[in-house]
Amino acid sequence: MNVYKSSAQLKADAREKLIGKYGTVIAASLIVQLISYIVAAIAGFMTDVSLAGYVIYYAVCFIMELINAVFTVGLIYLNLNISCNRDFKTSDVFYGFRTHPDKAIICKLIVFLFTLLFLAPAIVLTLLYVFLEWNAVFLPIISLLYVIGTIAAIWIHLQYSQIFYLMLDFPEYSAKELLTLSKEVMKGNMGRLFYIHVSFLPLYLLGLCSLGIGFFFIYPYRNMTLAQFYLNLIACRQKAAYSE
Repeated sequence: MNVYKSSAQLKADAREKLIGKYGTVIAASLIVQLISYIVAAIAGFMTDVSLAGYVIYYAVCFIMELINAVFTVGLIYLNLNISCNRDFKTSDVFYGFRTHPDKAIICKLIVFLFTLLFLAPAIVLTLLYVFLEWNAVFLPIISLLYVIGTIAAIWIHLQYSQIFYLMLDFPEYSAKELLTLSKEVMKGNMGRLFYIHVSFLPLYLLGLCSLGIGFFFIYPYRNMTLAQFYLNLIACRQKAAYSE
């Protein structure tokens, strides 16, 4: 029988791993955030207030979101190095660009398209409501579709939450195989991961109250907790395989 660690235990492990290492993980996170901000700022500055301008701006932001998937691989690589007591450095954040960045982008794109598929009905009806000036009677229907789409989107993201971790452990796997494996390892574990994310909500509120300064510590703490979740997940999976 697999004994998974509780959210509290995973958080305790994360805090222990981060002792004396906050400077490195904060610097790595800042690099990603600054690059994203600079690209978005340049895109906003170079586009005008027109339909074409908005299309260009959001296209650039979408491309940057795909590139962020490669940075996510690097951040995960850094957290796993710290968790496994391996050598680590701030430049680990660029590791994803040295090892199959196309695979990370493809996985991110597939998850995005799955999410969009469920949110599309609500988005289309919203656009029709605005531009065709539909009656307000359609608002409850649109709201219900958004709720359903959001629940489905959360389900999808939980199912495929481990793809970038698995990419580092199984670099020979294709994007399709990584998505399938993530879905497999998350069977029976999505509730646990959802609870971990929800448990950080009070800290997010504290981060807002600190004018955003607290997020410099909250995000690395959350990311390290997620790394502990993955390591515990794989360890239990391996124990189950050995016992068969």
